[in-house]
Amino acid sequence: MEAMAMTSLPPEIQLGIIGHMDPLDIFHLQLTCKRLYELIEGSAELIWKHCLEQHCIRNCLFWPSYSHLNTASEYKQAATAPLRLTSAYAKSVATGDVIDKVMTRIKFPAAYVADIDDVQEMHLVPGGRFLLTFRREEIRVWDIISPTSLKLVVEAPLDRFCEVEYTTIAGRDRLYIVYEVDAGMPKGYTPPGVDSSEEATTLALLELYWTAHNTFETRSHGQLAIVHLPKTEIQTLSLIGSKLIVQLGSLTLVWDFRSDCYTGWRVLDVSKPSEVFASEKHVIYVTREGVHGVVYTDYSPVASGYVSLQTSIRRFKIPSFSIRFAGRQPDIERYDNLPNKVLGPNISSPVDGTDDLIFDVRESLFYQQISDNKSYDSDDSTLETEFEVSFNDVEYDDDVRASLQVHRYKFEYRPENPSASSLTRVSASEHAFSEFQSSFEYPPQHPAWFFTANYFQRCNGPDSTVVLWTYPYEEWTPGWKEEWANPVFISLVDGKQREKDGRVTIAPLVGMEDIEAETFVQKAALCPASAKGVVMWGAEPEDQDEFSGAWKWFDLFEVV
Repeated sequence: MEAMAMTSLPPEIQLGIIGHMDPLDIFHLQLTCKRLYELIEGSAELIWKHCLEQHCIRNCLFWPSYSHLNTASEYKQAATAPLRLTSAYAKSVATGDVIDKVMTRIKFPAAYVADIDDVQEMHLVPGGRFLLTFRREEIRVWDIISPTSLKLVVEAPLDRFCEVEYTTIAGRDRLYIVYEVDAGMPKGYTPPGVDSSEEATTLALLELYWTAHNTFETRSHGQLAIVHLPKTEIQTLSLIGSKLIVQLGSLTLVWDFRSDCYTGWRVLDVSKPSEVFASEKHVIYVTREGVHGVVYTDYSPVASGYVSLQTSIRRFKIPSFSIRFAGRQPDIERYDNLPNKVLGPNISSPVDGTDDLIFDVRESLFYQQISDNKSYDSDDSTLETEFEVSFNDVEYDDDVRASLQVHRYKFEYRPENPSASSLTRVSASEHAFSEFQSSFEYPPQHPAWFFTANYFQRCNGPDSTVVLWTYPYEEWTPGWKEEWANPVFISLVDGKQREKDGRVTIAPLVGMEDIEAETFVQKAALCPASAKGVVMWGAEPEDQDEFSGAWKWFDLFEVV
């Protein structure tokens, strides 16, 4: 009946409806009747190109990543990438095997081969086509469509690059990169007191944008030095329009980089924020109490290129609205050694009320098992009691059971009346290894103890998200077969499907069989919505004097 109702509409309306469907729905629609099958096949290029455009919007992808495509089959292949990743992940969960993928060595042009060992960081632009590599002096943008014949798209100087702090896509064709600069204390800064011990963190903002000539250009938006007390670290960042929001503990700094002015405050009546989102009007915080909004106000010019947190930001603000968690408050206060945190696919996109804000709260729990031998009627018996313990009280040799709980929340933001917004927990799950993984290969306390989420991205819309998991320290990993191996894993939460008993399996993406002798994963990047990723490998040979190979190399992989 639905197919008959669909075919009774004019063809142009049918095509408009089909163009807004998910790929899987289009496949199913084709099977309903011959007329719809022929309509879709006859307009395949138009339908799949529009489907790809919607795919980019839904998953915050960089549209120029697909500017080289021009046929229906190419558009279809790109738009259906999440289906391939989801299928490969499900197979890995069922079998315990490493996720199926095709891995190709990236071959850099001869003129740049000698520089590869100096690459400090890399970033795969969402869309899977462009790879950014960072050295202390420069950034390079590579087109990796053909990894064996790499093309250098842009080469731009960087000023004393330290590390990438944040990246985000604005619109369809602009990429903003916030990175830290090794600049020391700003010139002209005078400490407020004789015994003052302060440090400075300098942030630089670089914009990459796609021109009408299908080329990249770069634009620097300057630098901002933040003078602060020692051990004050940037906790999280967000960007909307020309406003860069920097969260440092309980203090918020907003820098309008186009007008070079700032404002800032400390938030009262809430606990330490775990994550910051942004709307046009509010900075939106997630704390253990709930979601809160503070209005941007009172900008001042940046003087001499720096802002001193101690002397310049002394105002306090109470949230203009607060939507609290119902029931038990999640334990999401940030600790350096236990990264309970908030993860969300909307972190890199503005909160405008069009789509719900979906975020996950990761919560690690540890339980100590204590045995007490007692005698009852001459029969020896053992009583085992389990207590919840703090991470700081856990030792490697303790009899500890650990779990990683993930709670998903939906925040419906109403910009016209924020106090009427709502916050709902939509699911709860436990992330764990596949039952096929042996305890010899992976420590039994995984993932609560050892894993930290590298980043969190959409796979097929905000309800379908992938977390990339890696070992957080460059040290020997207890329980793994090889030192320096550092395998990479993913977990996928799909809003349309639920695992049995709320369980989400962490599956190996780069497993032991992918790692060659005396090598290790330095960095790994994945774009779930394009089913593509990059691994930056490093070598640590035992006999370094006789080792003549490269110390660093890259592989492009595509999940199949």
